[in-house]
Amino acid sequence: MKAHNITNYFFPITDISRFFSSGYQEPASYNFINNFKSRVNEAISNLKAEARFKLNEVGFITSSVFYKYAKHEFPKLNWILAEQIYWGGTITSSELLTFMDIREAIRSAKKYKAYVMSKGMLMETAGKQDLHRKTPEQFKREINAELYFF
Repeated sequence: MKAHNITNYFFPITDISRFFSSGYQEPASYNFINNFKSRVNEAISNLKAEARFKLNEVGFITSSVFYKYAKHEFPKLNWILAEQIYWGGTITSSELLTFMDIREAIRSAKKYKAYVMSKGMLMETAGKQDLHRKTPEQFKREINAELYFF
């Protein structure tokens, strides 16, 4: 029996940057991109206003859907790719990442004082806990860093 990649059923876009390299912008992806850009810019503004951390002390976590695009669009930010492990690696959407996935990404990256991640992550429980029932507060203590959602 042939294995199916369930990504195609739930979220067909695996890397938003391909729309720019080809010069083609699908209308649906254009809305995703504008939303992502405005939320990142808002996160940057909030971090600067709060003045607790310099931007070079903050790691920005994203899934593979926006990783290449984010590095290109915001090259001065410290982007960390959080790959989906819990579902076997076939899901690329950040909405199904768990803190386990994010912890693994942080382990393999440089250590930062704070991390920023999409509020779309942990969407299953509206950002209150991941699929393992770990809350953002528990995760902050585990990684010994601040955690912000954009």
